[in-house]
Amino acid sequence: MRVTKVRHGDLHRAAGQEFGEVLVEGLVRASCLADAVRPEFWRPVLLDRTALLRQVSARLNALGATPRRS
Repeated sequence: MRVTKVRHGDLHRAAGQEFGEVLVEGLVRASCLADAVRPEFWRPVLLDRTALLRQVSARLNALGATPRRS
């Protein structure tokens, strides 16, 4: 598997999409919006997202996916 380099502009888009996904995931978990305004509510959401991204990264590494150097 080959991973190609992402253009700089696409990194900004990816960061925005990641933020949006975390936001939606948190809001879906919230029993009410009052929960979502508390900073401590977001800690497990962020920890779970970090764990997911690490698992995906480990799986890609195990499959031999490496960034292509230009």
